[in-house]
Amino acid sequence: MQDFPLAVSTGEYGVADIEPKASPQELRRWWLRNTITPRFYPYIVKRVREELTWDGLRKFYFQLARREDLRDVADPTKPRLFMVELTQQFSICWPDLPSTAPRATDKHPYGFLMLSADWEDSVNAQLGSTLNVTTLRESGKKWPVAASNKKLLRALSEDAALKDLPLLEVLNQIMLSLR
Repeated sequence: MQDFPLAVSTGEYGVADIEPKASPQELRRWWLRNTITPRFYPYIVKRVREELTWDGLRKFYFQLARREDLRDVADPTKPRLFMVELTQQFSICWPDLPSTAPRATDKHPYGFLMLSADWEDSVNAQLGSTLNVTTLRESGKKWPVAASNKKLLRALSEDAALKDLPLLEVLNQIMLSLR
């Protein structure tokens, strides 16, 4: 089990760790990007591999940096890997900044990955009593801060006009409506 100080949030882009790092200890500040979307929590992860499927899906396999000692249930000689699909699973994983792990390389495999409570619930169900992954979140505010407003989340999820728009256009319309 890796033991290193929790990374904290910062609203200052210039002091945030916005690039993947060679070790998890180098990740000290995640960028508290100001935007609206479902709530996500920061995790420091190690990129293990990626797969691009024939239909353009980007499968991202990673380990939780604070628990790289977790082993695969089927083969205890292998590490426990988690997978998210970066091009379609926006409800469980945010693939762009403040997430930095999707840009990780073999030389710099550690980064932040913003994961939702739905991801946490799913993983906790798989792990049983072995571990509660919420204990591995980095510190600071959740991102985005306004996502805790249940009425706002419900309104966004029920707005049929937004469902057929690209994600960035939806975010832009939401931000404009909040001014």
